[in-house]
Amino acid sequence: MKKYIFDLDNTLVYTDALNTEAYNFALRSLGKEEISGVGRITRDKVFARVALSDAEREQLLGFKRDYFRRHLEKVSPNRNLMRFLFSLDPSDCMLWTSAERTRVEELLDRFALKDRFKEIFFSPKQDIEGDIDEICRRMRCTRAQCVFFENNESVTAALDKIAPRR
Repeated sequence: MKKYIFDLDNTLVYTDALNTEAYNFALRSLGKEEISGVGRITRDKVFARVALSDAEREQLLGFKRDYFRRHLEKVSPNRNLMRFLFSLDPSDCMLWTSAERTRVEELLDRFALKDRFKEIFFSPKQDIEGDIDEICRRMRCTRAQCVFFENNESVTAALDKIAPRR
């Protein structure tokens, strides 16, 4: 029996454009210059490029979260993958994400996905082998039974070494 492991951001739903917009809104709100031409903007990229005090970092993250929440209509679904997910038994599906819990819950609500997964596994995705072991433990399966849907190249490269696709 196959078990299906889904990532959220830019796999099930496309969030890059809104994420970039939200970070740049937050930067402008703090009187800082926008960031462009770096692909997906992350907090690490912002913190590496823009000098911010600890208080400004917290403000920036708050502005970013609020903007993202207020504009969820700009997130679009991966329609093909969603159709596939809805064809599966939820007991065979897990969401594996490094995203912030509140944002995940909001996106799951927005796209009626809350009941589509046996569970949600939150992980920074830094120990892929350990994560796969945990996924297999929770889903009661072997690595060979897992089918991963993931867009992050470093994660997929690690997955290919540990649990090669067939």
